[in-house]
Amino acid sequence: MPVIAVFEGVCFGGGMQIALGADFRIAAADAKLSIMEAKWGLVPDMAGLVSLREVVSKD
Repeated sequence: MPVIAVFEGVCFGGGMQIALGADFRIAAADAKLSIMEAKWGLVPDMAGLVSLREVVSKD
């Protein structure tokens, strides 16, 4: 069963990382996405950067 994530407004941290695990991602035009842990020099839990790299390389 495919999982669909829809972004509207702000999606930071854990919410962003959970959405990265979805099969399909749909974002509103004004959506703001961020993995703030990386900005602060921390390693995101839940493999956020690995998931982001895989998603960006596909799209």
